[in-house]
Amino acid sequence: MKEIIIRKWAEKEKNLAGFYCSVYFADRSTKPLSQRKNKNAKKEHMNFWNQLESKKITDREQIHQHLIQKLGTPTTKIQSNLLSELTKKINSYYTEETDQNYTTYSLFGSITEISDKKQKTGKNKGQTYYVLKLGGGHTKETLQARKENLTEDKWNQISHMKILGQNLVFKYRKWITNKQVLDFYPQGKK
Repeated sequence: MKEIIIRKWAEKEKNLAGFYCSVYFADRSTKPLSQRKNKNAKKEHMNFWNQLESKKITDREQIHQHLIQKLGTPTTKIQSNLLSELTKKINSYYTEETDQNYTTYSLFGSITEISDKKQKTGKNKGQTYYVLKLGGGHTKETLQARKENLTEDKWNQISHMKILGQNLVFKYRKWITNKQVLDFYPQGKK
């Protein structure tokens, strides 16, 4: 009521044209401040990225369904391929990898060189890994040592180059473009 009166009064006065004043009344609620609703408080919007980071979307199927909901159902082969590639990429960045079946191989050799490199892309961007070059005889193999695949003790042996020149048996798995070390030990121990 007071707001309307002040606005009409301001409109009548020529020198106060366009003047607008609002009168706010104190909330005389008996509720404590912590229980009162704050009308100006922003609602936390859970968009797709927030849901992924807060682990509300946890698997490939949920990601796929959410993308279809937002982008629509693909109608062509190209759109289907793009949807599956987007789902695959997002899944690899935001979800935990489950244990995958893989074959373990063994290789005997002596390390001739250890070089460190940084991961350039992907979810492990910036992480250090080591490239181990095995020599001796006709074998010129390279293996990758990643921290997530090794125990702390084994990782420290590689990072401090304590295994350089030793004849060891390496357990590794073949990955897409490399061979990743899972364990190593002197010949005849295991």
